[in-house]
Amino acid sequence: PPAPPPAAAISVARLTHDESAIWSSTPVKTGDWLQPGDFELLKGSAEITFDSGTEIRIKAPATLTITSASHALLASGKATVHIPEQAAGFVLETPKATVSEQGTRFGIAVDLLGETEIHVTEGFLELDPKRGDIQPMLIARNQPIRLEEDKLLTAGSTNYRPNEFPSRLPPNPLFNPTGLLHWDFNSASTGEETFRNTGFIGDRETGFPARARSRNKESSHSLVTGRFGNAVKLNGFGAFLDTSFPGIAGSEARSIAFWIKIPPNTPLAHAYAIVSWGDPKATEAGHKWQIGWNTAGDNQGTRGAIRTEAGHAFNVGSTDLRDGRWHHVVSVFHGGKDARVATHIRHYVDGRLESCSASKDAPVDTLVNSPDSFPLTIGRRLESDAIFRTFKGSLDELYIFPVALTPEQIYQLYKHNQIAGPSLSLR
Repeated sequence: PPAPPPAAAISVARLTHDESAIWSSTPVKTGDWLQPGDFELLKGSAEITFDSGTEIRIKAPATLTITSASHALLASGKATVHIPEQAAGFVLETPKATVSEQGTRFGIAVDLLGETEIHVTEGFLELDPKRGDIQPMLIARNQPIRLEEDKLLTAGSTNYRPNEFPSRLPPNPLFNPTGLLHWDFNSASTGEETFRNTGFIGDRETGFPARARSRNKESSHSLVTGRFGNAVKLNGFGAFLDTSFPGIAGSEARSIAFWIKIPPNTPLAHAYAIVSWGDPKATEAGHKWQIGWNTAGDNQGTRGAIRTEAGHAFNVGSTDLRDGRWHHVVSVFHGGKDARVATHIRHYVDGRLESCSASKDAPVDTLVNSPDSFPLTIGRRLESDAIFRTFKGSLDELYIFPVALTPEQIYQLYKHNQIAGPSLSLR
């Protein structure tokens, strides 16, 4: 048989601001996804947002090596770094030291000899010098330090002032969602058993109410106390919701966010599906889009973790959700030409980036207009019910966005159930 194609590299960050930036290698522009590698900025300034949520704004001349979503090396140049709460564990290295902490913002300068100077402006950070005779330390706000070849200098002996570092920028409006659909499940229409939605995607402005359906006499749904207001609870024995929203097609970017509560020891038969749409029959081409939790029956990934499928391909997170607690879950698909399941899907649980515990690769080409396509379905697997029953658990605040949300937007949804920016309610 022919050899399989080489595995595509996984992007771990995105260029979110660009001011007259000129790069030494292949040029990148605002909005481009970045894979691990060296990025040498010759002129201008640029802001890079890691999938973990850390933001690093560099000012030319500067060289930044991106290693992963939670690790980078500033080899030379000036930068302003923000490590938010949800990016706990992010590590930034220089030739002289390693710095890390959450909820901190600081300016950092590295000269051509690797000498490192740090000015903390918010919070504090942990500094671990690479010389064995200088002990790790905590650096607080307004306590600048400088590491030279054989000594540690403190305030009064540093070379830079705080205003010499790249300034903080507001969120780029380029990444504001262009639409959304939202089901809050706060109430059902009397006698109709429907949950109305708000929002719009594209030119269509009509509603897509979620209608309660029953597969048999044992199935039931109910309203329970949710994370925000009420939530819908499905008993796992045939109850689900359907809509007329056809779903997001092809390889277009998308983000699906919701709160979920799954009882402990929930049987594997209830793993599929939380949210799904598309054509389940043309499985090899990735024509269906389906989100459930992982049974680990076809992989070595974490059982109970969030799982996004396209056809027979899948991408699995790392947190077992079956603990009877509310968890905020987001499945993000970058989209674009040649977008694939293993490389272009990210999961976030409770505002934090998930590591991938298992994947099977295939292209994404969600089919929404074939005779076998299903519109957006909540709580039911698109395939036959013969093996897997309907979803068992509670669901609240379901959002569909036609874009790949930024880590900051995901954190806003987690904390406040909304995203700052222009109103996206149904017009």
